[in-house]
Amino acid sequence: MPLGNADLRSDRTRSPGAFLLDEPEASHVYAWLFKHQPATLEEYVETVDVNERQARLAVNRLCAHGLLIEKEAEYEAEAVHEVIEGVHVTPVVAAVVAKQLENYAVRKLVRRHGVLALARTVACWSAVREGTLTSREVGELVGLDQHDGVTATNAVRAVEDYLDIDPYFEQIPTVEPLDAPATK
Repeated sequence: MPLGNADLRSDRTRSPGAFLLDEPEASHVYAWLFKHQPATLEEYVETVDVNERQARLAVNRLCAHGLLIEKEAEYEAEAVHEVIEGVHVTPVVAAVVAKQLENYAVRKLVRRHGVLALARTVACWSAVREGTLTSREVGELVGLDQHDGVTATNAVRAVEDYLDIDPYFEQIPTVEPLDAPATK
């Protein structure tokens, strides 16, 4: 029996959201195509300057999970919204997960704390934007130290433009700032 599609078959046992959390390369392709849809694989490869073979593999895996739909030569991304261990996986979360490909500090954060710690940061973004929560405080709210909280917040800041196009961002429960300590 040929094993050519063994990865695709085993991938299908994971949910679409779990797949995006586990695969930063696929998250990168998904996030870019979500933002620029409809778009071709060639446009992605040329714009992002990535290996075409790896991009094609990621697209095939995304299609197998129902996250991309091919229409002629173009792809359209289906908006994902899935809750995994309390984390809402949406297009903006996929974009944040993809940041580990471009940022060494984010990669280190994921290696130390896992991808869910990074993904949880998205729930803090509204409070950060309003100024009621600092980047340093984000770490404490999602179970990171201050330095990693800043790193995770910066990863969300880098994909802030996805917040306006993510149809599910408003459905992500927001994390409220910690109560100020009582003064004596």
